[in-house]
Amino acid sequence: MKKRALLLLILILTTFMVGCTRSYYPPSSEDADLFLKNNRNDIDVIVNYLQTIETEDDSAFFNFGITKDTVFYELEDHDIPSDDVKTSLRHLKSNGCVVISMHKDDNTIYFEIWHRTMGDVGCGIARTLDGQGFPKVQFQTECKPISDGWFYYYTDYEAYRIDPSKYDEMWR
Repeated sequence: MKKRALLLLILILTTFMVGCTRSYYPPSSEDADLFLKNNRNDIDVIVNYLQTIETEDDSAFFNFGITKDTVFYELEDHDIPSDDVKTSLRHLKSNGCVVISMHKDDNTIYFEIWHRTMGDVGCGIARTLDGQGFPKVQFQTECKPISDGWFYYYTDYEAYRIDPSKYDEMWR
């Protein structure tokens, strides 16, 4: 009986540790590409929707923690008129997307699929709005092509703040 209880405890601890380390380490570019491929229809729906929204300052941050029919960004709310958009947002959220952002002035839209607050590190998929050049995500330290004009990006505030010009020059 003690042996069985010990094995059960080891199994529970191992499962917990794997879960904790999975959230500590970022997905790879291959994982991000798989996220893109598995969610492509929903991503396309959201990209098309966001490109139709007019903003005053050409920069919009969309935190897609939606409540019923509203998507929030910055300090304003926008009603979501389409059931397709609402459904796509729910799918993306349930599949691991934590932030969606579009910055017209940086010519970039991105879907963050992982974030660690300790050190302010994140990663996901991004693309330029016009299909030209590299996307630019704040504190970006890595950017590499994955599929169909999309890029895997990695952000690391601590690395970026030491030498921002090093990273800013990379993506021009």
